[in-house]
Amino acid sequence: MIEWLLSVSPAQLSQGRLVLEGGWAGWLILSLGAALVSHWLINHQLAGLLARRQRRLLWSLRTALLALLALLLLDPVLIAESEQPVRGEVALLLDDTLSMRLDDLADGSRADFVVRNFAPNQGIAREIGQGSTVRHWRFAADLQPLGPGQSLTFSGNRSHLAAALEQLARHQDARHIVLVSDGRLDDPAGLEAALQRLRASAITVHTVAVGGQRPGVDLGISAVTLPDSVLKDATVTARVTLSQRGLAGREIELVVEEDSTIVAQRTLNLPQDDRQPTVDIPLTFTVPGPRRLDFRVGVAAEESLTDNNRLTRLVRVRGDPLQVLHIEGEPRFEVRFLRRAVADDDAIRLASLVRTAEQKYYRLGITGPQELARGLPIDEAQLFPFEVLVLGSADATLVDNSQQRLIQDFVARRGGGLLLLGGSGALAEGGFGGTPLADLLPVVLEEPQQDYRVQVPIRPTEEGRHDPLLQAALPLAPREIEALPALTVVNPLRRAKPGARVLLEADDGTAAPLIVLAYQRYGRGAVATLAVRNTWRWQMQLPLADQTHETLWRALLRGLGERVAKPIEVSLSPTSAVPGESVTVTAEVLDAGFRPLDGGNPTLTVTTPLGEMETLPLKAVPSVIGRYRAGFTATQNGRYDLRVAQGQAQEAQQTEAYLWVDSAGAEFRNPAVAVELLARIARTTGGRILHPEEITQLPELLESTRTTRTVIR
Repeated sequence: MIEWLLSVSPAQLSQGRLVLEGGWAGWLILSLGAALVSHWLINHQLAGLLARRQRRLLWSLRTALLALLALLLLDPVLIAESEQPVRGEVALLLDDTLSMRLDDLADGSRADFVVRNFAPNQGIAREIGQGSTVRHWRFAADLQPLGPGQSLTFSGNRSHLAAALEQLARHQDARHIVLVSDGRLDDPAGLEAALQRLRASAITVHTVAVGGQRPGVDLGISAVTLPDSVLKDATVTARVTLSQRGLAGREIELVVEEDSTIVAQRTLNLPQDDRQPTVDIPLTFTVPGPRRLDFRVGVAAEESLTDNNRLTRLVRVRGDPLQVLHIEGEPRFEVRFLRRAVADDDAIRLASLVRTAEQKYYRLGITGPQELARGLPIDEAQLFPFEVLVLGSADATLVDNSQQRLIQDFVARRGGGLLLLGGSGALAEGGFGGTPLADLLPVVLEEPQQDYRVQVPIRPTEEGRHDPLLQAALPLAPREIEALPALTVVNPLRRAKPGARVLLEADDGTAAPLIVLAYQRYGRGAVATLAVRNTWRWQMQLPLADQTHETLWRALLRGLGERVAKPIEVSLSPTSAVPGESVTVTAEVLDAGFRPLDGGNPTLTVTTPLGEMETLPLKAVPSVIGRYRAGFTATQNGRYDLRVAQGQAQEAQQTEAYLWVDSAGAEFRNPAVAVELLARIARTTGGRILHPEEITQLPELLESTRTTRTVIR
């Protein structure tokens, strides 16, 4: 009867325990006692009226009724645990970007596959919904829910996959995410944080790699590596990375245009194994200002996708000359020949300071009578206007400790370039061992050797053969470099510091080679040692038309000055945009001593491709002194001119930057499916990667979403 009254099975009853929760058992006993007495009296009075059998029947019925009433009043509860299935939640994260329109599946485009199988109430999504609660999300530049009546557009120009995953991990209850995408990723820096968040939240991500089943023909430009800013007349190498599929062994044309004028052209044969080839193209920039370069490859007749056949880059060509100061402690030929080497380069302004006697200096290339009037710079106001410092044979008695610390600040804080030459009063032989200047150098200064002097031919190191600085300074074959006239070394250097790059060396017959040219970054700036005393011998002993000496010096000075910090440094995120995308402008503003400026009021002026101008205040970034930020939305295709200014009127500092906005190509740089990335996302979170033909396995993989709950009766 208890089983019937409590609606439980015998198994549940045997596994549970019965508890009487009635809180007035004492009163119940008294009441039952009174009821029993009344029951006996009634039965006694009926003794003469009813037969014995009838009295027993009435006694049994009344007794059972009283027992049932007592049981109900005692409030019996069965404590028995049982598990019941509960519908889990699955988040379907669908790629809604342009690249999903590619038609490379056996039965249509990537978009067709997604709609047919994963749109609300379609295909496998409907089957998953039979056992789980399914929520649809779409992502491109941002994450949005896919509500009733809404459909995918496949029109997104950006694929912020990492941000979408992290947002789902933060704010959703789903234990499982099914990511349906080709794996294109525009925010790789945030992927690791997203994966950590997913792991911490115990969220499993199963990925469906969409695309690439049907081999197609495609040729495109994946990337172009090029400096954002160069000096006027600089020749830099643009490294172009191509993507190809189905065109192995074909001959193609790569063209570089500036303002619709072809400035470079290459014919190359594509590799046989569909590898991504790279092409190095030297480009010379002769006109100051922003320069637009269009890189494009020819379209193959079989290509269905042509948006990735071109790529535009912007380069700012600096108009003002690089400011270089050359200091010598004694008159020597190197001063005159160095000046001659850069005389025709109007992108370099060289000032020379040569000590001719005690407290007497000869000044060359100065801008006015007050510049360097008191000799060596003694404070930041005199030294920091220069961007590169060349220190020749000027010993530690001339360049004392206070000036050495000033040079340290010039390199580390101001971001200047420093080049130390060989000479009798230079390096260890000049008394700089153990001084602040020695800490800057890429080499270790040994004990001075005043009587050391050798003439040796130089040669590139293995590292130097591939180094951009040496390739620009000595664009010759290794044998041609070794055939150059021998140079004189009076400062033997044999040990480089960790992190330094040794580019040139020489053999003086000892076990360890001499270090001739070494280079390293230091703080914001760079330091190099050229431990020879007479590069001018190349000018004197090579044919008159030979430009080796000129090329060496121009490239070294330009290379040391290419990263010199400006009072305002501007960075953009993203560095190229699509219409409708938000752009963040971050400015690092420095004071006259190149320290972060606190309490500044910089402004950002944005000029659109149509010439419309808007001025915005840059707001200080909390807890980061000297950093300011503003944002705007790029709405038009073309070049945006950005100018960040700090200060008032004539004293204002300003820096220009440029942004290229293009609605085509961003999603098609490399149309191949990023299988390794999708596999990594799945593997890291405990999920699986599936290909289109395997999606029928999804319902089984998601069985664990159907959790259980405990019921107490």
